[in-house]
Amino acid sequence: MPELAPIEIRPDEVDLEGVGGVGGEPPPRYQVESAKTWIKVHARPVARMNYARDSYGLKHLAERGCDAHACLETYVSNGAFILAALELGYRAIRSGGCNAVFNMVWIDWCRRGQDIPEGM
Repeated sequence: MPELAPIEIRPDEVDLEGVGGVGGEPPPRYQVESAKTWIKVHARPVARMNYARDSYGLKHLAERGCDAHACLETYVSNGAFILAALELGYRAIRSGGCNAVFNMVWIDWCRRGQDIPEGM
């Protein structure tokens, strides 16, 4: 039997919990904007979907920060992270539960022991 192609997520399918979550409420705009800030600095689009870390893992990476820079310094819901990526033009597909994966690679500057480069 052939494998079915994954269905891409639309912004109107995202709520506070994530994709098809039970909350029904849209993510707060301040959380979406905070997630966009992190994505713009730390991520880049790629051609293929990246299954290495899903939306839930990425949102924690964005929230956590490090000594060199505090990253978001605020809570971001799973749904806010997904919606932020979609609004920035990333593609997203469901990866299980209410999580998603993206056509995104990211750099964890803290793990590399580096500050964010100028102009990023």
